[in-house]
Amino acid sequence: MRYINFLVFAMCLCSCTKTIIDKKTNIIGHAAMGLNSSSSIYADNSMEAIQLALSFTKCKGIELDVQMDNLGQLWLYHDENLSTKTNADGCINTIDPDVLSTVFYKTIHHEKLVKLDHHVLELLKDKTVFFDLRHFNSCTNSIIESSKIKNAILALEVDSLENYIFITSNYELLETLSEQFKVFYSTDNYEQGLQIMFDYPECDGLVIRNVSITADEVHAIQALNKEVAIFEVRSPKGTKIAFNKAPDYLITDELRTALSIAH
Repeated sequence: MRYINFLVFAMCLCSCTKTIIDKKTNIIGHAAMGLNSSSSIYADNSMEAIQLALSFTKCKGIELDVQMDNLGQLWLYHDENLSTKTNADGCINTIDPDVLSTVFYKTIHHEKLVKLDHHVLELLKDKTVFFDLRHFNSCTNSIIESSKIKNAILALEVDSLENYIFITSNYELLETLSEQFKVFYSTDNYEQGLQIMFDYPECDGLVIRNVSITADEVHAIQALNKEVAIFEVRSPKGTKIAFNKAPDYLITDELRTALSIAH
């Protein structure tokens, strides 16, 4: 009888999949509430999505996509061309801010395009915020000068940059910003990311897709006193897999799902 009971217990253990939630993993909303998220009724990177994400007390922060207009001011938008998601056309980097202020999303709420200014930063001051810097202008097929992006950030004149993390996949921009700001390198290739950690010791961490890194690789980066942020996390299964890797940050497209699993 004892032997049968032992077999039943062993079978139960083998049939269960345990999710290890690292309490140090910070849950971050991708583009506020996620890209094409089922848990948000608002457009990504919109003010409404930002406010909704920040309403969840267990949410440690958000990730936002940043692009610069033709006068050096910063705006929140994900895609390369405005035509994919808004009533306008063209690339932000070649458009005047007066025009951008009239742009709205092609959603039921017609959310306005958000300018990154003191009002937005005031909302974010108590949260960890990743700013994904878009350095390429697809309309002119050119790379935006790193110094211009840095000057645009400095022009915001924020009181403290301790809770802000800037993301880039551009070596020059990484070098330019890391002198004053906290910067993470973004890549789809772990080996490349690891090499960057050695080549650019001033780099603070790595941003990488969930499918592109293993738990052991996450720990290898962390052993170098660098941080790891995993993104492209959407399904409950993918979320559990990501949590089991114990990254420092989980940038999720389904904020409610990640929060419910973690808490």
